[in-house]
Amino acid sequence: MKVCHVLNNVYPYFAAPYEYSRKLAAMGIDVQVICRKGIGQTETEVIDGVRVLRLDVDDKVKHYSLSVAFSLEAAKIVKQAHYDVLHVYSFRWSSFFVRLCKGHFKHSVLDIRSASVSSNNVRAKMSDLITRFESYSFDHLIVLNQEVGCKIFGNNRHFDVVPLGVDLDKFQPIRDNALREKLGFLKNEMILVFVGNLSTERQVHILVSAVAGLCQTSELPLKLFIVGDGPELERLQQQSRSLACEKNIIFMGRIPYEAIQQYIAIGDVGLSFIPKTDNFYFQPPLKTVEYMACGLPTIATDTQGNQIFITDRDNGILIDDTIDGVQKGLQLLLEDKALFDKIQSNSRRSIEQFDWKQIVGRDLLPVYEKLLRHKHKILIIRRTALDGYEIAYTHYLIQFLSQTGYDVAIISPERGIIPVCLSQLNVTIKQVPLGKLWFFEVQKFINQFQPDIVHTFLHTGCCLYPLLSFSNQSKHLLDIRSPLLRTGWKRKLMQFKNRLESLCYQHIASHSIASAYTVMGHKKGIHFLPPGVELKAVSPRDKIEINSPLKMIYIGSMDEKRSVSRLITIIISAMESVNFTLDLYGSGNDWDNIKRLISESDKSDKIRLNPAMLRRELFKSLPKYDVGIAYIPHQLYDTAPPLKTMEYLASGLAVLGTDTTGNKLFVESGVNGLLVEEGNESFKQGIIDIVQAPWLKEAKSIAPSTVTSFDWDTIFKEKLIPLYQQMLK
Repeated sequence: MKVCHVLNNVYPYFAAPYEYSRKLAAMGIDVQVICRKGIGQTETEVIDGVRVLRLDVDDKVKHYSLSVAFSLEAAKIVKQAHYDVLHVYSFRWSSFFVRLCKGHFKHSVLDIRSASVSSNNVRAKMSDLITRFESYSFDHLIVLNQEVGCKIFGNNRHFDVVPLGVDLDKFQPIRDNALREKLGFLKNEMILVFVGNLSTERQVHILVSAVAGLCQTSELPLKLFIVGDGPELERLQQQSRSLACEKNIIFMGRIPYEAIQQYIAIGDVGLSFIPKTDNFYFQPPLKTVEYMACGLPTIATDTQGNQIFITDRDNGILIDDTIDGVQKGLQLLLEDKALFDKIQSNSRRSIEQFDWKQIVGRDLLPVYEKLLRHKHKILIIRRTALDGYEIAYTHYLIQFLSQTGYDVAIISPERGIIPVCLSQLNVTIKQVPLGKLWFFEVQKFINQFQPDIVHTFLHTGCCLYPLLSFSNQSKHLLDIRSPLLRTGWKRKLMQFKNRLESLCYQHIASHSIASAYTVMGHKKGIHFLPPGVELKAVSPRDKIEINSPLKMIYIGSMDEKRSVSRLITIIISAMESVNFTLDLYGSGNDWDNIKRLISESDKSDKIRLNPAMLRRELFKSLPKYDVGIAYIPHQLYDTAPPLKTMEYLASGLAVLGTDTTGNKLFVESGVNGLLVEEGNESFKQGIIDIVQAPWLKEAKSIAPSTVTSFDWDTIFKEKLIPLYQQMLK
């Protein structure tokens, strides 16, 4: 595994990048760190197996901001290699940086170690909002705890928690007495250690005031040892002078991370003063766990972040973030020797699960491994119910994708029943109940499922899905499975509407290019994704025979637009000339009229009307027939490739169909069937001709071989999967 950590700061200085990279390298992972160059640092260095490349971007700042300058220079380095994981520690313009590096990594991770700590609530919220926006450019998110993640992202984004930790091999209760003496501390003095950034938001002046007040009343010789730097340093120094306790408050300044243990371990008590503001309350403080690892009894404000590590009066003392709170906590600890000893004894062993080595092996490395074995997620969106004959394509699509190794989910309205063929597959099925807001439920499910590809079947409002899933970086495919069934001005209006809907999609596929043109007018770049047939579901035939009388079948929609009632009239007329039977299977709004025509004729004993049959049951029945009827009206359906035609042929039936563009894809007259004009007399003559055709047995024999290239598996492997792969690139 090859990993690149990118840090818009100096290295080593911050604990997480330093420890993550070193621990990963110790596990045999190839780790490179790209960071900024600090004063006195070399451009390249190898630290514990980690290759460090430092960029000197200070001279670029006059042209760009520091973050932009770093992004541009760091991207140049990344583009010279290819990484399995690009691990970026959050900084402004990180989204710009990762987009510059596209194509040079398999997966990108944004690591957020803190929410905004600004004391200005508006500024803090804006900062967190920008972080959230930047995160949309990354494949995966890491945060240091659940609360910080929810503060930035709410409940709408998936992230993994990789907690803050401590190097227990490095931070040990080993006191450097020589350093303590060098710094001027006496053996009998009680050293209170505070490590942290001295910014206004940290409110360290409260700690200074509390210790200054206690120094005047306590019998113990107290010293507050402040390790850190920041914009408030001078003001805090002035405060200590004004309180006449400058001898009791020592400002050490900034200490490199690799040396910080020595300065903590010379202390007697650790102070983890964190103001209980919205910006800090959930943040786990690194100083707390480092004090405890060094065996220091720790006094900490009772923020939720501190409570991750400390149980009050068991392995530390929890206090309020006030002067009085600090003083009471110190008095409690320093005046109760038994409590002091108990806390000191429990301190280190209580935080062993936060060892960096454990965290990297338990939490970080599994994130990388999960990304690298990632199953691409496909979300299918249908605005129609999952039952019904007309959605065979969806059933086969879901079955194929799930069996090919994709993680598949489908969302549809809660109407009808979930077909058994879907319920038995390892897929996620989300049905939206009537009364629920469809688009709200879709957005919620997209955020929950985090699909790589959203495969949407054209319907009104589908243009919203790419917008609803903007935060997920999903790729979007619009799929057209029917020609436009409108005429006149309504047709023009629908074409215009559909064209607008398609503008939000990167890719469009259709069962027929010509059919797609009827839907949205001429448009370039439409992918041909024809209908297919499940050849393995077709019942094998022992021998080929012609029934007497000839047996015909019609399967499909019984809607008025399909003109099945007209077909029945033709069939009744043809039965006066030749002997055959007809079974019809389907459903639709013209069912009652079709039933009436049959019952009123004298051919009701030869024409049987049946409800739609499950597809697998239908495949078992089809081989007993001789001819399948593919009566397709020209006006609305000419360009549509009929699924029924392929199913007839795959089952060994000759096809009698209208001479539509769609039927011509599969049927060659006199070879595997007969195509005739749609008119009553023409189709009637076609029926007579095929009943009397001497080539009918041969047509039945070769019919399956004429559609082998339209097997669903073949279509998906040769057409759909390459399209998905193209989209994912």
